[in-house]
Order: sequence, then C-alpha cells, then structure tokens
Amino acid sequence: MSGWLLILFAAGILVDVGRRFFGDVEPIGTTMMVMALGAAIVNATCVWLLKKIRQTNVNVRAATTFSTNDFVANAGVLVGGGLVLWTGRAWPDLVVGLAVAAIALKGGIEILRDARGQEHG
Repeated sequence: MSGWLLILFAAGILVDVGRRFFGDVEPIGTTMMVMALGAAIVNATCVWLLKKIRQTNVNVRAATTFSTNDFVANAGVLVGGGLVLWTGRAWPDLVVGLAVAAIALKGGIEILRDARGQEHG
C-alpha cells in the first residue's frame, strides 16, 4: 500500500506542476527555502532513527524510503527556492517539482518491488 501511495503522491505533484505552469502561479523563494529547511531537518532525523533499527522488515524499509525521498526532495526545494530568488522566475520551482515527482515515483516502485520480494521470499 505504501508504494501505491507514493506513486499517487507523484501523480499529484505532476498535476500541481501542470496547474502552476498553466496557471501562472509565482513561487515565493524565501518561503520555499524556510519550509524545506525545517522539513529536511525532520526527515534527516527520521532517517537517522530508522537506520538505527537492527532488524528491519518491509515496513521499516518503506518508512526509510519515504523519509529519504522526502529529505532529497527538501534539498531540491532549497536549491529551487534559491534559484527562484536569484533568477526572479518560476521555472526552477517547476523543474524541482518534476524532479520530486520522479523521486517519489522511483521510491514507490522500489517499495512495491521490496514488498513483492518479501511475499515470494
């Protein structure tokens, strides 16, 4: 189920990127960066705590994948926010959105493969 939720999340991001592209929504670089930094700290802490678990199962690995993907996405949003501030344009936000969707899709597929391997293993 976690893998499908992550894939659904990726689809939602793609819809939002399209909405922002066609709706001419202007991102706010400073807000993007502040929110991403806070979220990155939370996600890094979660990954660190999850990595300390000695005996993992598919659920722990899925949680680790979610948190790692979120951390990477937060780093992308930080870069995107900086580029929005630097260029004064919205395109970096859209590019980061596409990258975050790709990361979420990859993570969802990995979770589904892991769960399928757990069933057959």
